Order: sequence, then structure tokens, then C-alpha cells
Amino acid sequence: MSRLILCFALSLCGTGGLFADTIFSTFGPGQSFLTGAIWMVGGQPPEEIAASFVPAESFSLETIDFAAVSLSGTLTGVDVSLASGSSAPGPPIESFVVSGISGTASVLKVESIAHPQLDAGVTYWLVVSPLDPASPLIGWNQNDQGSVGVSARFDDGAWLALGTEVLMPAFDIVGTPLVPTVPEPSTWSFMILVIGLQVAVSAYRRRKMARA
Repeated sequence: MSRLILCFALSLCGTGGLFADTIFSTFGPGQSFLTGAIWMVGGQPPEEIAASFVPAESFSLETIDFAAVSLSGTLTGVDVSLASGSSAPGPPIESFVVSGISGTASVLKVESIAHPQLDAGVTYWLVVSPLDPASPLIGWNQNDQGSVGVSARFDDGAWLALGTEVLMPAFDIVGTPLVPTVPEPSTWSFMILVIGLQVAVSAYRRRKMARA
């Protein structure tokens, strides 16, 4: 019994921090964003918008959230992809089709199926593209925190840098860190309680054997 208790406590220590967490975000509190400022996706020629981020830790991708609005007044969709590249997006690591974008700006979520590993210190890009040249215009809303960074626009066959002082689109990246973090104080407290219980059980057994 005492061995089981100890193994359980150690398992809590080993899994500390292995939970999905926000790796990068330009959203404000409560996933707020600018409803009146957008980067336009679509048109002729069809424009794509990409926003870069560099994670501080390695993780496996779980979900992506981004704020968007249909500019046509009808429900429509976009292609969302994740790519890497030092100065512009390369081939997609994983892609998603997001439909049902309405004329009211809102936050949309995509869930990873492949859960690719993304490495610390590498430049990644979130790319939002029209589904096809005839797709209605979409607005990718900008962030309301004044967050600036490297963004790019694909126009007329090439990626064009938008500069490093423009407002980035509103999005976040959620993933599970690959390296366990230090357990939370509450986890440590529970571990101490469990180990204390194990010590008490062992002491009780020794006293019982001494009286026998």
C-alpha cells in the first residue's frame, strides 16, 4: 500500500505542468481585439496575410484562435495554415478550413489533428488565405494591445513584408509544453501530504511488528 502511495506522489511530480497553455497571444483580456481595424484577405489578386511568432519553449500544437469578420455580408470561410520560415512562410505544417465566418467580428477556433511539435526559438507563421479566388473578402482583425511584429502579405506572387511596426492580427497559439515544468505549489502540498501518509503507515507497521 505504501509503495502505491509513493508511486502516485511521484507520478504527480513527473506530470507537473504537462497541460495545454497559451504559448503566444496578441489578444487582450478575454480575447479582446479591434473590431474596426483589419487586414484584408481575398480580393483580386487574392491576398493572404501571415503573422509570425517565435515560441520561448518547445510544445505540441493543440489549438489556434483568431479574430475574423466577413466583409461580404454572407457566411464564408478561409484556409488557415501554420508554417515555418525565417523571413516568410514555407510549406504548411498543418492546414485547416474554417467556415461560417459571419459579418460580426468574432473569435474562431481550430483544433490540431496532427499535433505537430513546434520548437523554441524557431520563427513560425500563421497564414490566413481565401479558399479560392472567388471567395468573399474576409477581415483578419488587428489586436488591441498595440502588439507589433513581423507580418507579411502575399500579393501578386510574392510575400511582401509589412514592416515591424504595424499592428499584428489578433490570434493565439495554445499547446502542451514538451518539457515538464515545476509543479504548482498546490501539487507540492498534496505530494507532501501523500508522502507524510506513507511515513505514518510505515511507522504504524513497525510499531505493530515490535509489539508482536
